[in-house]
Amino acid sequence: MASDQPNSDLELRRLLEARRILLRSGIVLTLDPQLGDFPRADVLIENGRIREVARNIAVSEDAAAVDVSEHIVIPHFVDTHSHSYQGLLRSTLPSGIVDPDYNRDIQDKLKPAYEPADVFAGVLVTALGMISMGTTAMVDTSQSNHTTEHSDALVAALKDAGIRAVCAYSRGSGPRAQYPQDVNRLRRSYFNSEDQLLTLALATRRDIKSFEFARAAGLQSVLHIRVNSEELLAIGRAGLLREGDECIRC
Repeated sequence: MASDQPNSDLELRRLLEARRILLRSGIVLTLDPQLGDFPRADVLIENGRIREVARNIAVSEDAAAVDVSEHIVIPHFVDTHSHSYQGLLRSTLPSGIVDPDYNRDIQDKLKPAYEPADVFAGVLVTALGMISMGTTAMVDTSQSNHTTEHSDALVAALKDAGIRAVCAYSRGSGPRAQYPQDVNRLRRSYFNSEDQLLTLALATRRDIKSFEFARAAGLQSVLHIRVNSEELLAIGRAGLLREGDECIRC
């Protein structure tokens, strides 16, 4: 395997630099009723977007062709609920339950001790692990925004991983946490376009003021709610729910 590594690196670099990529002769399962599935077909990607799915696509020599005849080509998977900073803590509570174990050991003890470098490493490990198993898009609610440096590290890790993610800006611990107002700085710094791999949302609380802030900021809501539905109903009666909001464990 070691002798193959340089060639693999060159091939990866070639694909990353290519404006047009042709996946040739794969078993293509589009999951699109209009397109259907193909026992053998090509997929043309231009500037990071799927341009065409068809049999025997003719392209010019500037396209980087990849033989995928031994592979199934399918849309990516999407993980709609991840606390990616916890990637460093996987398997630390194999027999734990949410309350008291997780809340006591992770939320109350380990999470407040996170440094920005820990946030970066945890998010990067999680995102790369997802990509490796075919999950290339996720909603990340990382409750580790203890300082602006922690938040910057979170965004940097998602960007470096190359994953498509909704970064649901959430709370942090300690006196330097700036939830929710720092979400406006993050948007100016990193999310000034909606046509990019990373987009921004607000991890809201179960109260009307939190949703009012999200609406004023023009952000979608990502809400944990699993106990009292009356709180969500009150937010709905106030006219604060929007298309694209996500309710986790609703």
